[in-house]
Amino acid sequence: MNNRTTLLFADRETIALMRYKSKLVNNMDLSNAVVLTGWGTKNLSDIDYRENDNSIRFYNSEDIFNIGTLIISEPYRYCILESNILPFLENNKKTIEKIFCYWDSQSKTIETFCKKYKIEFYNNENEKVIIENKNKNLYQLRVPIVYISSISEMSDKFLCQMEMFNYFKEKGYNVQLVGTKSYSKLLGIKSFPSFMIENYFSNTEKIIAFNHYLKYIEDIDNPDLIIIGIPGGINGFINEVPGYFDDLQYLVSRATKPDITIICGLYNEVQEAEKLSSIIENKYGWRLDGVFINNMLFDLQLSKIYDKKEYVKINNEVVQQKIIEANQNKITSFYSYENLNKLYESIEDKLISYGNENLI
Repeated sequence: MNNRTTLLFADRETIALMRYKSKLVNNMDLSNAVVLTGWGTKNLSDIDYRENDNSIRFYNSEDIFNIGTLIISEPYRYCILESNILPFLENNKKTIEKIFCYWDSQSKTIETFCKKYKIEFYNNENEKVIIENKNKNLYQLRVPIVYISSISEMSDKFLCQMEMFNYFKEKGYNVQLVGTKSYSKLLGIKSFPSFMIENYFSNTEKIIAFNHYLKYIEDIDNPDLIIIGIPGGINGFINEVPGYFDDLQYLVSRATKPDITIICGLYNEVQEAEKLSSIIENKYGWRLDGVFINNMLFDLQLSKIYDKKEYVKINNEVVQQKIIEANQNKITSFYSYENLNKLYESIEDKLISYGNENLI
């Protein structure tokens, strides 16, 4: 029996939950999505300029309807708990059966609301790894490793991870994905471990812990392939606007060497991406196998005005033309949504050519 499910809020940050709704655990049927009135979002296509999904009905936060299970995830777009979320919860409390909360800073407030009205509450339980005091060595992994990183944020890195995961799954491989989103577990995959982001461990301990975490996956799940999405980006600054510095990229690069590396970028990062191959090889020791470019453009002027990174959407045909032009240099291979499967086919061929016994 399907479990009627509602998403609060629907924007670029939660697009994967809607695009891959069939992968949701616990028979969740994501049929409703909530947006703020001022966002101007009426359907899924308004968010990412791709094909629409009419099975998801969009509501405004003022609406009252049958909720069922409610997924709350921190939106990328601006909203306020007191004026945007709590009124919605109060107005719809009679039909909310349970809440899955992936908004860490507001989790306590939402949990208090659930206790008041006896609503089941689940928060983001991230991966836990214990470092053995007697074993601080790095393991040599036998399973092929794919790293998926990005130049900066909002590059659809998680969608790229999910597309690759599904490609190899459908081919019959045993694949494990460590995803970059806090809600990754809702899609039946693993979340990037929180110890890599928190300040509890030193950098040396993080490197060891991440290596042991991958070894644990290798031993327990016996996968043919492990795909690892790395949060943040390899740029600390984007056009004078501070971003997330690349500590995680470096720490992950020290934990184990990847067999395949993919970098995701924005439409206006194509020229920068053309120089990536030598940069990531010198900085991290990775060999670049492909660059995925999405349909978003970084807007410097708006970002300076709002002191927050702002983006605009680009027509897919324009992106595809840019990809065709970029591929003429024959140094770096570029891909868009139109030909993303070709990237995964080339990766499969490379892994098979390496002669790994699990992929033959």
